[in-house]
Amino acid sequence: MTVSNQTSAVTYIANGAVNSWAFTFPVTQESHLQLKLKDTTGVLSTIPPSAYSVSGIGSPNGGYVVYPLAGDPVAPGWRVRIQRVVPLIQQIDIVNQEAFYPEVVEAGADYSMFVMQQLNQKIDDYLAGDRWD
Repeated sequence: MTVSNQTSAVTYIANGAVNSWAFTFPVTQESHLQLKLKDTTGVLSTIPPSAYSVSGIGSPNGGYVVYPLAGDPVAPGWRVRIQRVVPLIQQIDIVNQEAFYPEVVEAGADYSMFVMQQLNQKIDDYLAGDRWD
């Protein structure tokens, strides 16, 4: 896949009526998606995956998170952050004299781009004074 989107996170300001939130960046594994809330006083909460549903995992175009699954929508003024967070690891091992699979190399390049985007997002958040960790 090519990584044509330059972002790894999206932040919404809740209006008290919406419970479906879009993200337009690829997330290859559900465990790489995080949902966070920040209340109007700046208190940050990480929402467990059991409390929301997600579609679009594996799609290069992103998908949707539905939160909350039941009850009242997120309170007006609260902020909702959907972000891709990948572990900072490298798992590809290319051995001399073995078969070469270009899709393995491409997947490694994609993963490296995800890491760079993730780190860039942290820098942008820090410079804006908007911490999400």
